[in-house]
Amino acid sequence: MHWFEMSARVPSLIHAPGQFPARRVSASVSTADLLPTLVELAGGEVQPQLPLDGRSLLGHLDGSGAHDGVFGEYMAEGTNSPLMMIRRGDYKFIYSEADPCLLYNVRQDPQEREDLSTAPDHRELFDRFLAEARDKWDMPAIHQQVLASQRRRRFVAASLAQGQLKSWDHQPLVDASQQYMRNHIDLDDLERRARYPQPCQSE
Repeated sequence: MHWFEMSARVPSLIHAPGQFPARRVSASVSTADLLPTLVELAGGEVQPQLPLDGRSLLGHLDGSGAHDGVFGEYMAEGTNSPLMMIRRGDYKFIYSEADPCLLYNVRQDPQEREDLSTAPDHRELFDRFLAEARDKWDMPAIHQQVLASQRRRRFVAASLAQGQLKSWDHQPLVDASQQYMRNHIDLDDLERRARYPQPCQSE
């Protein structure tokens, strides 16, 4: 419920023997990068007009170099307003309009104990991060969209609570009439399929 490294980072392992030599990548990448990466690994090309946040990891995999940056968005439990993050190079910038912004040098301060947002020697960097965040995210509009989504979901939850409770979890229905061969396969066809070797079509 925060953008600290211990709650935000997950390992990413890509195993493609014969295609890429083993290496460790220290750059910050995102699970959003998986889709364009898999498309390119399959020989496809991601169309530039598609609204994708991810970028291909092929440059990391073949050693030619690639991006080092991640955008993060959090609007769930534990926060009363949208909480965004920019991770690039050694630095992490955490952005909220309801709480003070935070800036960390995660290479020198891996425990994220020293907030650099008010440090004079980091003022220019902080201002650049803040300007980039405000250009990327319309926080008042996002906040209103989140509240509207919550109202819709509460309305649906209250509606589903009437009468017999229906779980929000995906519950695939099983059609028993299609589970057993005797229900939907003609007996002659069933016996024909059971013969070994399989009869020719001319029979």
